[in-house]
Amino acid sequence: MRYAQKVKYLILLALPVAAGAQNPPFVWGHAWPVGARGQAMGGAFTAVSDDYTALHYNPAGLGQIESPQIGGAFSFLTVSNGATFLGKQSTEETDYTRLHALGVVVPVPTMRGSLVFGLSYHRVRQFDQAMLVSEFVSPNADYQATWQQSRNEEGAFSNTSLGGAIEMAPGLFLGGAVNFWGGDNDYTWQFAELDPVYGGLPIADSTATDHVLTEFGGVNFTLSTLVRVNDHLRIGVSLQTPVTLKCSETWDYSEVFTWDDGYSETAYSEDGRFEYRVKFPWLIRGGVSYSRGPVLLSADLALNNYSQIRYKSDPPVGGTMGQTNLDIRRKFRNVRDYGVGALVRLPGMPVSILGGYSSVNAPYTQKSSQEDRTVFSGGADIQVNPKASLRISYARTSWETTIYDPATDLYIGQKLQMGRVLFSLLYLF
Repeated sequence: MRYAQKVKYLILLALPVAAGAQNPPFVWGHAWPVGARGQAMGGAFTAVSDDYTALHYNPAGLGQIESPQIGGAFSFLTVSNGATFLGKQSTEETDYTRLHALGVVVPVPTMRGSLVFGLSYHRVRQFDQAMLVSEFVSPNADYQATWQQSRNEEGAFSNTSLGGAIEMAPGLFLGGAVNFWGGDNDYTWQFAELDPVYGGLPIADSTATDHVLTEFGGVNFTLSTLVRVNDHLRIGVSLQTPVTLKCSETWDYSEVFTWDDGYSETAYSEDGRFEYRVKFPWLIRGGVSYSRGPVLLSADLALNNYSQIRYKSDPPVGGTMGQTNLDIRRKFRNVRDYGVGALVRLPGMPVSILGGYSSVNAPYTQKSSQEDRTVFSGGADIQVNPKASLRISYARTSWETTIYDPATDLYIGQKLQMGRVLFSLLYLF
């Protein structure tokens, strides 16, 4: 029993902070396409951008909108996390319902061309997921226990964008937006050692809990253009300026022991607050779309240079600002993500069917192919009446990764599968 207590105490001393905190916030979670139609078309929306989601993809697309509109969307996310620990696999399934988007667009009457303004809110990167692993361990006859780890993570990056577009010449639109970044990441990690009855006597249990709430804030700008080459072909380019996030972490940590007689006590507790700043570089997005009759085809390419992420102050973990930035330059790389999509209007019906595919590459220089993410998607756009549209889409992705657990000095393999449904309503005035 005393041996077990000693081992237990050493394990608790090595408990990790939030796994996400070891990487810059820009690579936490998963970045889903914005909007029901955008998601259904694989995120290939830069050269389409004909509703309020243009403020995310390409603000210049607002210039195509002729009628005032208001819209919103809800998301329903399902996450399955198959974790492998000490050779045993367990699966944790969770569901999350979120407000995904709100937007309003107001065209201004002009003598020629167009002038349009818009305001929108979008959740652009979701952190929601959970994990539970449990395994019986017995390094010797005097020490037998069940190690159980659980993790829950909730939150998102979001931005509120205010922007507009103008038609500078027939078929040439210029646009811009100011983006106010926000959101939070609520992370809880727990390690428990649950002892069975040994030698006729119950042996003490122990639980350590680490909780970190990270809140984000920042501002950047988007500049873009959309060119209507002819009645069928459109080309769009969007340039997002660097954004420096101010991150505020509020954390608490505790260790609770339950002794042989059932008495519980908090053996150790600590809490604190830490602030840091981290900068994400330029984001370049380009797209092309082609329409002919009832068919619309689109393709997008996005360039992300993760190796240029820079901390502007010391990070919460991992050493000094300088050392961490050198590590980022070595461990992260430039990636090119792409998506393709299609829309087909059904003859004689106020319904369009959409489908898409996208590839999201892992940003690490040392990675396995299982860490890259492919997303398959589809949906429908239903014209309820001349003023209202109901849009429904579904996207699914999966990937595998491995995380190091210093509490046990072991690795935990994860296979994540995610599916997200978006319900969106758009109303024209």
